[in-house]
Parts: sequence; C-alpha cells; structure tokens
Amino acid sequence: MNPAKSGLAGIIAVAVEILVGIFLLLDPAKFVKTIIIVVGIGLLIFGVVLLIRYFTGQKNGSVGPGALIGAIIALIFGLVCLFASNGVIVLISVFVWVVGIFLIIGGVLKIASFFRVRKVGYAGGSTALVLISGIIMTVFGVILLFHPFGSLEFLLQIGGIVLLIEAGIDLISVIIAMKNAPREVK
Repeated sequence: MNPAKSGLAGIIAVAVEILVGIFLLLDPAKFVKTIIIVVGIGLLIFGVVLLIRYFTGQKNGSVGPGALIGAIIALIFGLVCLFASNGVIVLISVFVWVVGIFLIIGGVLKIASFFRVRKVGYAGGSTALVLISGIIMTVFGVILLFHPFGSLEFLLQIGGIVLLIEAGIDLISVIIAMKNAPREVK
C-alpha cells in the first residue's frame, strides 16, 4: 500500500477525532442532540429501504414479515430520535440517575462491609481500600443522582479532552509512520 494514501487516511481519522473532541468539549449537549438526530435520519432511511424491500419482495415471496416488522421498528425509533431528541436526552439522564442509585447502594454496602470486617477484628490493608472504594462510589452516586445531566455533560467533556489527547498522539504516530515508511518504486 502507498504510505501516502495510508497516511492520508490516518490524518483524516485524526481530523475527525479532533473535531469530535472539540464539539464534545465546547457543547456536549448540542453534540449529543445532533448525533441523536443523525441516527434518527439514518433509521428513517433504513426503515424506508426495508419497507420498499418488503413490498417489492412480497410479489415473489422472497421477503417475510420480519422485514415489515423491522421497517416499522426502524421508522418508529427514527421518528422518536428526530422529533423527540430532547426526550431521548431525558432518557439518558434517567439512565445516569439509575446508575447513581446503584453506585450509592454499592458504596454503602462496601462501607458497611468495612465496618463489619473491622468489628470482627480483621485489620488488613485491603479493608482500607474497601472503605475508600465505598466512599468514592457513594460520592459519585450522589453526584449522578442529584445532577444527572450535568454529570453526563461533564463526562462527555472529559471524553472530548481524552479524544483530543488521543488525536495528538495518533497524529504524531501517523507522521512518524509516514516519515519512516519505505517509498514505493514505480
């Protein structure tokens, strides 16, 4: 393969990583809403294609009712994503809230376990880790529970930062690979 072509693909991938990282960093809510709308459009197109395939395949019997069911499901989810993207974001926030509840429960159980083990006289080093882990889980659970969308936005922004760092590393790797790759002889 031509190193310039593979290098170009790498640079394009890095550019996409940088753009996504910047969008996640600057306005994660708008980025997520845009992605939900794009997925909705994709599902609508997929649903229409399945409907066409179903009705054209019905004539010769090559398509079963699964295509119709798939088309209906794709169209419904596509419409929901397209016209109720805020509702989808609310559902994501509810999911974050549920994760917060599970973190609180898990954290409290770990803290209780720490005290139960200490009560019977075991004082090994791992018990302190259980206590620290329980406290961290509980604190993050409370944060997610009382501020689910803000927490999600923050996590997306952290993801954007990580993506930008990764893009920088990938760019350096692509440049080094292009510089060290043997040239093709024509």
